[in-house]
Amino acid sequence: ELLLRGEVLVCRGLLEGSVVLRCARCLDHYGARVSESFTRSFTWGPRADEDDYETQSVLSRCSTVSILDGVREAIILSVPRMPLCSPDCRGLCPACGANLNRESCAHSKNGGSAAARN
Repeated sequence: ELLLRGEVLVCRGLLEGSVVLRCARCLDHYGARVSESFTRSFTWGPRADEDDYETQSVLSRCSTVSILDGVREAIILSVPRMPLCSPDCRGLCPACGANLNRESCAHSKNGGSAAARN
């Protein structure tokens, strides 16, 4: 969506898609859906508020504006900080590295993965 409000061009969008992530506990890859909105503002004059870092100044009305930074930020913000393949992921055995979601080991009988307990 593009809106022109006086000297400010406002660009709003919604980024939706599928990504492949790596689980922070078991290190398996899994697919996830992401969705994040973004807004970018551009002005052809000086910013009305010098502390307004959300509005980018453009040199002239003939200039091309890029929303690439807004899209890049939306992608980064849509990915979870600690991606998990499932909330009950058991992780890896800290002693032998076995994936406790798929197999058990002699060590897992003593409490399982330390990562799963965190």
